[in-house]
Amino acid sequence: MSLYSLLQEHQVLPMKIKEKMLYEAYEIAVNNLQNHPLFHEKKCFLHYSFLVHDQEIISWSTNNRIIPEKRWGYEKLRRWDDSYIPGTHAELALITRFWHEFKYEFKKFGIINIRLNRHKQRRLSAPCMMCSRWLRALKCSTIIFTTDNGWAEVVYE
Repeated sequence: MSLYSLLQEHQVLPMKIKEKMLYEAYEIAVNNLQNHPLFHEKKCFLHYSFLVHDQEIISWSTNNRIIPEKRWGYEKLRRWDDSYIPGTHAELALITRFWHEFKYEFKKFGIINIRLNRHKQRRLSAPCMMCSRWLRALKCSTIIFTTDNGWAEVVYE
């Protein structure tokens, strides 16, 4: 059974990040849905990532069509699909902003990931392998993400 199947069957109530912040992040995503850079493209996922520190949303970003520099490693994801052209994931957009603006300010931080369809329904937004690696390397302590049925949480020790 895959990790995604387990997460969908056993919904985890996020404990580290307050419920109020989850609703705040969700409201920001819903209110900005039509402004999302990929909103008018079919077959595109609308992802949002939120940087959380000391129980506050500090910054947020979305995925987009900008091809990330090879140094970020997203080209490796092509090995499963030759037609895959990586765009900038919401986590990467947030990481690059974090790297330039906040890199010395936070020792530990959390991420809230939200993926919505165009009907404002939540969808699975677990970070990919590359995003997970970068978030762990930057000392992310918690990632909370939407699933089709609610929320799930990954805690890094």
